[in-house]
Amino acid sequence: MVKEPGSQQNEIRSIEGRSRKLAYDVEFRNKLRENPGILKKGMEMMNQAIDDYQPEPFEYRPGQMVRYDKETNTWLIEERGYEPVRDENGQFVFDERGAVVTREVTEQPFYLGRATLLAPGETINNPDTGLEVTLLGRSNREGIKGAYRIVNVCNYFKIKMGEDEYFVKESAETLNPGFDEFQNTQAAREALKDIDFVEVVDAQLGYQDGRQSLYVSRWKDLESRGFRVSVGWRQTDDYGKYYQSVENPVDKQEIRRRYQLIEKILRENDLGEDVENNLLYQPQTGQFFLIDVTGKNTEEVGEPVRLNQF
Repeated sequence: MVKEPGSQQNEIRSIEGRSRKLAYDVEFRNKLRENPGILKKGMEMMNQAIDDYQPEPFEYRPGQMVRYDKETNTWLIEERGYEPVRDENGQFVFDERGAVVTREVTEQPFYLGRATLLAPGETINNPDTGLEVTLLGRSNREGIKGAYRIVNVCNYFKIKMGEDEYFVKESAETLNPGFDEFQNTQAAREALKDIDFVEVVDAQLGYQDGRQSLYVSRWKDLESRGFRVSVGWRQTDDYGKYYQSVENPVDKQEIRRRYQLIEKILRENDLGEDVENNLLYQPQTGQFFLIDVTGKNTEEVGEPVRLNQF
């Protein structure tokens, strides 16, 4: 099945310098120009939201609490175990036999879904501009890949500007910075334009330099519309809520066929990195929604790839 032709593409512009890159939807840029100072005020409100962020602990499973540690920007779950001891540079500490030194802990880092738990903070309002800023969650995740640690430090916001709502991702350490994600999103929209059962997030702006990154897209309340991650092992959404069974779902084989077609097209265009976590679907309609488009051609912001032991 294919989409009907004739849908008008947004006008996109990009600027690439030696150290800075910017791409944007012209209509979105015009909205910012019509409201002088709104971008600066928005950044101030985002910083305030980060400073004020202190979400409440919650019970993830019966008798098992999860809490946010503001000092380390980490979610912790009540779970006994052992963790490696690291030095001041973040490297493993070894004993005289060459074994990694560990210590017993009563709490461990809680990584949910895409390794980020969304727990919205209080909404900040500015009557003069009409801006509303909500910090959805903070990412301070890391994973081990061979001899390397992969680090991701991001803040996720929902921002309302008049009648329009946007998702904003601000990154200090990432392998998928704003400009690259914006460009990859446009490429994915083009590659999937003839498929009627998938929608690609509508990117509005992407910026990156060597130290920071900003990505803006139109807001879609996917959870309330029943979308969930495609991978089978996920039992909860990014807010920690368990998926519920639904009535009259689309046949699983048909869902799988659609997923595989979308995945094939994305990988053929070098856009399929982490697609299993970023391709959501609605089980009752069989519709898919692609977010966080990640390709192989991305640059680094900060130091997201670090030596693990050496």
